[in-house]
Formats: sequence, C-alpha cells, structure tokens
Amino acid sequence: MKSDWVLRSPSNIPIQLTSKEYELIMFLIQQDTAVISRAEILKHLDYPYNEYGSLALKSLVYRLRKKMDDAGCTFPIKTIHGTGYALSSPISIA
Repeated sequence: MKSDWVLRSPSNIPIQLTSKEYELIMFLIQQDTAVISRAEILKHLDYPYNEYGSLALKSLVYRLRKKMDDAGCTFPIKTIHGTGYALSSPISIA
C-alpha cells in the first residue's frame, strides 16, 4: 500500500486507503457534488460492468464508510438508488 494514500478525518486521524479507495475518492472529488452513474464509476475504476463489478463497487463504498466511521466521522458519499453515487458535500484537498 502506498503511504501517501491517506485520508485525514476532520479530527486529523489518518485513514489508510487502498489504491481503489483513493481512485474513487479522487474521481468523486473531481465531479464535486454531481451524481455519477455506477457505469461511469465502474469504467473509471476499471471494474467490469456486471454483477461482479457492481458488488466490488458496493464493497469499496462500504469499506470507506466503515473506515470513516471507525475514525469517528461520516464519509460524505450518498447512494442514489438505481443511479449511482454523489458526494453530499464537497471535499477539499489540502
């Protein structure tokens, strides 16, 4: 795991990220708060557009939410059922 793939919680707790978690967060940040379809995200992450890819994406989002919850905060990603995902608020990169 690359050492600079770290997210800091609002209370400055470091959260280690996998490369796919990092890629997803950066892709969402680039889109700001726009809704991004699952198909777009799967393509960006180089996941197949099938049940496996969909489950891998769900798992990725679950792990990010869990890591943030363990750090005492909430990851601002919302699931738009039947469509995709969006950030519920912008994230800044320091």
